[in-house]
Amino acid sequence: MIDNMRKNVMHEDSYDYLVKRISNLNRESIRLFGTMRVEQMICHLSDQLRLTLNQESIPY
Repeated sequence: MIDNMRKNVMHEDSYDYLVKRISNLNRESIRLFGTMRVEQMICHLSDQLRLTLNQESIPY
């Protein structure tokens, strides 16, 4: 099992683990914390990746 605080998509085992978790999501998936629905969480993650990859700017 991968330590939750040390996940990093640059490490192959962490990447594979996260891809598997995301691939298993569906509308009935139960959140473990927070208030986002699955579709909101995917949008949030996508936005963060776009910002990280400089594909989107932050409007101020």
